[in-house]
Amino acid sequence: KLAVGKGIPQERLDLESWIVAANIAEESVGLAGGGTETRYLGGFVASEDDQPQAVLDAALSGCAALLTDAGGKIGIKILTNDLASIAADFTADDVVGPFSWEPGLALDQLPNTIRGQYVSKTTTALYKEVDYPQVTLASLDGIERTRTMDFPVIESGFHAQRIAKMELQRLQY
Repeated sequence: KLAVGKGIPQERLDLESWIVAANIAEESVGLAGGGTETRYLGGFVASEDDQPQAVLDAALSGCAALLTDAGGKIGIKILTNDLASIAADFTADDVVGPFSWEPGLALDQLPNTIRGQYVSKTTTALYKEVDYPQVTLASLDGIERTRTMDFPVIESGFHAQRIAKMELQRLQY
């Protein structure tokens, strides 16, 4: 038997989630300046000497993906901008007993600007890392807080910018 990657047997994989993720990744998305591009498309070179987790982390970063583990089956969830529609609308009547809500990050830890680099495949860059246009959302307290997100497997500035914006929106949501 040949084992590649982490050698996880097929029966431990939630293949349906991988199919859904592949279909989401291949969707066309509109660009602000017109035209479309594939939602998530990238490329990189990995060798047998690379740590499997590092290769997996790089691939997941290029498609805004999270691994899931439901019932012992490993799946994948591709993140998309799904914050525009409310999935549930709770009121005080839905709460049973006392509770406290704590946001994910305190305001002084919440970035409102993301900048970083992607791998440009243009003839002038020749697959070197270049800056993508930074993404900024209004700061709740007027202080700019920056986070760096580099995308070594992404070959489109629009693609990198789209993931950075989605990350900012999720953090502020």
